[in-house]
Amino acid sequence: MGVGKPKCDVRFDFSYAALMKSRRLDKSRQVVILVLIALSATLFEASLIVQAQEAPPPPDPVTNDPEQDQDPEKTQTEEQAPEKKVNAPQESGDDVTSQLQESSQGVETNSDQRSGPDEHVTPIEKVVKEEEHESGDNVSGSLRESRDVVVGVWEHGPISEIYRLWKPMKDRLYEDTGIDVGMAYTTLYQRATDGESPREAWSGDVDIFGKWILLNRDVPNTGSTGFLVEQRHRIANITPNDLNENLGALWKTTKAFNVHDAALVQLWWEQYLFDDHVKVVAGTIDPSNFYNGNRFQNQNSFFLNQAFSTNPARAFPDNGLGVNVRIAPSDKFYFSFGAHDTNNSKTTSGFNNLDKDELFYAWEIGLTPRFEGQGAGRYRFTAWYTGAGQATNGESGSGFALSFEQDLGNDLVPFLRYGYQDDQLKATKQVVVGGLGVLNPFGRPHDLFGAGFAWGEPHDSSFRDQYVAELFYRYQLTPKIQLTPGFQMIFDPSKNPDDDFIGVFEFRVRVVF
Repeated sequence: MGVGKPKCDVRFDFSYAALMKSRRLDKSRQVVILVLIALSATLFEASLIVQAQEAPPPPDPVTNDPEQDQDPEKTQTEEQAPEKKVNAPQESGDDVTSQLQESSQGVETNSDQRSGPDEHVTPIEKVVKEEEHESGDNVSGSLRESRDVVVGVWEHGPISEIYRLWKPMKDRLYEDTGIDVGMAYTTLYQRATDGESPREAWSGDVDIFGKWILLNRDVPNTGSTGFLVEQRHRIANITPNDLNENLGALWKTTKAFNVHDAALVQLWWEQYLFDDHVKVVAGTIDPSNFYNGNRFQNQNSFFLNQAFSTNPARAFPDNGLGVNVRIAPSDKFYFSFGAHDTNNSKTTSGFNNLDKDELFYAWEIGLTPRFEGQGAGRYRFTAWYTGAGQATNGESGSGFALSFEQDLGNDLVPFLRYGYQDDQLKATKQVVVGGLGVLNPFGRPHDLFGAGFAWGEPHDSSFRDQYVAELFYRYQLTPKIQLTPGFQMIFDPSKNPDDDFIGVFEFRVRVVF
């Protein structure tokens, strides 16, 4: 449900924007200043710290030692080691490198192992949770990311030192109550080479998330409630979410990074049943967490353009009231279905729409085979139907989507996707997307390189087909800070016949703890 404006408002993000505006600095200089502040603070912090212990080396994704498959993966120092990390798929869309490596090794999880303050994890539950790491709005994944202490270029930084103090409190809170909480801040700057002014955009995203396990903690059939509070704000004159309007592009240069007040955008109950073969989620939820997912869709850590971070040829409603049921009879496939309010709005409760017979329905079948010598595959078919609602401007319609991903060894993850909608619910009629994720580039286990190419056909025949490519490199600066430079190439922007090519430079900074 939505919440009103908080009485005690934290102003750290707005004060920076106010400072920049008051000094009337050029936006490009603002970016330089922001980066220099972050780097200087990190270097200063690192110079003051005398290491008492050497951090253990990152896990070797190539190792095939059978004993290693049975031991918890260690990515923490000895004083940070009360949590045990398990060789099970990570839930986080923001740091799935370890999950990708482990899934390619075919590692199974024992039923008596835990992955930090999470529910009991079984091989069946791995399939049920396969999609959870793929969305930036997934709370379970964000919590996993907030707990992970990974290896960066620098072993220490201002945020990691704060986390050193914050972590014992988190652990104690979970042990005593079953409550796990985390916070993240992500900022994105984009600048286009052509199009109408303004051509640069900048915004930030504050997230506070948590989960409270109330039933059957550390054993099968857990029951828990979770929440996500989100606030998004503008730093430049426009946000990256609005930049495509000035470019005449068919797709947004990023789906997120818009503006709204602090709001409770997710609140739900999650229940596992039948020894974790079934999961039911009901409440204020995000449909994209449950259907037509893909491994690199999270705009907080992976691709940014809408063609790659989501599916522009689908008419999913926003966060709101809904229910999803996922069934995993074995570790080879699952079936998911659900219903959601089509009049959902991210910042309102949605209870005022209960008397309207306007629902969104989705069904998905997923195959999750493993191929010897290659790794895990994820093959999904999704069909959906939506009644008239806010997400479709009062129109009803349907569509379907295909998504294929296959690990090739330990480091390469190619993907191919297709989406189609039969009515003009969205501007895109059909889209084809292909690309490649490269894990462990240059031997760095928590960095990631991505490359993708997309073609799309608009519903309006007066617009031309559009092509988009995107490259990015996610760089783990410190255990809690990621830097991601990237570049988008928009060929034949559909609504801009005067330009055949527009480039978009992008730079993203993410902090989570």
